[in-house]
Amino acid sequence: MTAEGLDARLVLAGERYEQAVFGGDAKSLDEAERDLAALEADVGLA
Repeated sequence: MTAEGLDARLVLAGERYEQAVFGGDAKSLDEAERDLAALEADVGLA
């Protein structure tokens, strides 16, 4: 995984979080949490 790939995934998780908080989309919060958990695992393995 490249730094750019991690950055893009982090940005996507942030966008999903904002959709959940400001748009009322609870599904997006679950998706953001999964994205962040996957990022944490990738960074832990790096």
